[in-house]
Amino acid sequence: MLNTKEIFKIVEDMIIEFDEQTIEVLGMLAKIDILSENEIAEELDVKINGARKSLYKLHNAGFVEYTKERDEEKKWWYIYFWHVNRKRLLNVYRKFKENLIKKNKDQIQAESEYSFESKSGEKFKYEEALNHGFISPTDGKPLSEINNFELMQSLEEEVHVLNQEIEKIDDLRKQLAEIEAEKKAEEALIEAAEKAAEAAAAEPPASKKKAVAKVKSKK
Repeated sequence: MLNTKEIFKIVEDMIIEFDEQTIEVLGMLAKIDILSENEIAEELDVKINGARKSLYKLHNAGFVEYTKERDEEKKWWYIYFWHVNRKRLLNVYRKFKENLIKKNKDQIQAESEYSFESKSGEKFKYEEALNHGFISPTDGKPLSEINNFELMQSLEEEVHVLNQEIEKIDDLRKQLAEIEAEKKAEEALIEAAEKAAEAAAAEPPASKKKAVAKVKSKK
């Protein structure tokens, strides 16, 4: 589910430029569920602050998140653990596609409103061109009719493709949600089993003997 190759494809598609070290950190986190910043710094052979710079860049882009735990040896110190939040990543990616669709639709709307243009590129609606006698008020030269059919068709096709890509992203989000739900259910079962075992272990020996005695008396 969203392996390293797929994650890097999203980075490339979103045209996000990360430095070499940040790309390396993203690759490390994509392969392993969770890593401490100490482990990342050690792997990179840099100081903690050096590793944090890359982690913050990824965090600001919406690709990774962290949790923190108090250091058992240094009680005043926290250790930060980082992981790729695939759910958040897909949300960011979907938003990116939605923005592209909006941009294209806005351009289609704008293109459909203008019918004529001057040689300098100034555009006019039909009514505006008519009021000016189809003459540019800037340079006094005749206005040309805009032939933007191919451009608008290209933009509409791009919107269609983007909508298909959003559907694929939504499928991935659904699969991820199902995986997370299964994982939580398994964790809940394990936790319940552990509590039951603890309760059984904590049961006083006397109550156990009474239970055995009751069984014998019934026989």
